[in-house]
Amino acid sequence: MHRKRLYSCLFFFLFYGLLFWGSSSAAYSTDDPTTAVNKGLTYLAGMQNTDGGFSSDRDRPSSEVTTAWVIMALEAAGEDINSGKWVKNGHSPLDYLRNGITSPTATTDYARTLLALTAAGGDVFFHDANLVEKIISFQQDNGQFAQPDRNELDMINAHLWSILALYSADREIPQKGKALEWLKLRQNEDGGFGWAVGLASDPDDTGIAITVLALLGDKPNSSRTIQKALAYLHGQEGEDGGFAWTGQKSNAATDAWVIQGLVAVGSDPADTRWQVQANNPITHLLKLQNDDGSFNWTREVRSQPVLMTSYAIMALSKKPLPVNIDYARLPAEKISISLTVDCQEAVVNGQKQFLDSPPVIINNHTLVPLRVVGEWLGARFRWISGSSSIEITFNDRTFYLLVGQATEDLDFPTAIIEGGRTLVPVRYISEKLGAQVIWLEKERRIKIEK
Repeated sequence: MHRKRLYSCLFFFLFYGLLFWGSSSAAYSTDDPTTAVNKGLTYLAGMQNTDGGFSSDRDRPSSEVTTAWVIMALEAAGEDINSGKWVKNGHSPLDYLRNGITSPTATTDYARTLLALTAAGGDVFFHDANLVEKIISFQQDNGQFAQPDRNELDMINAHLWSILALYSADREIPQKGKALEWLKLRQNEDGGFGWAVGLASDPDDTGIAITVLALLGDKPNSSRTIQKALAYLHGQEGEDGGFAWTGQKSNAATDAWVIQGLVAVGSDPADTRWQVQANNPITHLLKLQNDDGSFNWTREVRSQPVLMTSYAIMALSKKPLPVNIDYARLPAEKISISLTVDCQEAVVNGQKQFLDSPPVIINNHTLVPLRVVGEWLGARFRWISGSSSIEITFNDRTFYLLVGQATEDLDFPTAIIEGGRTLVPVRYISEKLGAQVIWLEKERRIKIEK
């Protein structure tokens, strides 16, 4: 077996612990995520074993892997796992995890354990080992987190989960700039990320990657890396609104990782951008719930329902990993864009970017490319079929640009087409998107600040 194919199998068994069996079409459906989460919690409560832990399915021994994910799900839903509801025979899920006999080996093992301990308010020690210091010791000179002696240097997932785990412990990422750059350079041409270097992109790892990019300080609206990843995810969404691991059907696990990534970068998975017909990732995930509150892997396949339910609860609670981090309190994004007339080079937050077409001056109005500049300012665009108008959505409000037509508040068309590109008056569009424009006459330069 090819080494990377072998790693793929090991990754699923060691980190997610996935095994597939059974066939059971999901029967229960609700359009209310809160109701679905509560039913999921009721199901998990009925699945807890007397040792405080959880198994993959009914009548199976408790598993440290599964219990770790359940802990994270319970905390995401606001449950107190040390309360009577989650204590069996004097043992909480955290007690079971701490008393586990299995010691971490792979980097993802260390990360998963630390994520669960910190989610529940526990310390960073496990079997007398400081998990934070252990993970930090895996960092290479180039910023990557991996254990070379375990053949992990090709494993992007080891890097991703290490960073999530360190953030969960409120630990600053060593060599943060290098860690960010290492990850950015592993983005595939299609905008997605694979779980290992050289492998095809998949939505699961792409969702996790954009979560990590946001934590590392990459700003969603101005980051081409994140925007390309979002475009990749948009292209991977199925007609049912769900997402699939490569070659599989839309499933709960992939839905969950994508939803978490979207929430982490401020993109609502239920808004129109992610709607296909009447479906979106949230509605698809809700359709995978069974009458007992558990979630299927796919509509037809019941696989590790405790694990799938844990993933679904985190996603429907809109709590990206680490679940003890409030993404709303991450530093607000400030945007500074510098453009020069007739020059295709731009500077966005100090980073050079290149435009498909340069700013131009027509009839004393400075025009800039709509899509590039608008996306930097956080807007989304949609051409209205059969008309010459463009729908722009920004901060939950919508307005329209009329190609070739002036408006009451502008004596110039709000948009024109030049060389196949849509150009718009810079001051008009910027102010509509909450930004300020400064014109530097001598340099023929435009500064847009938000």
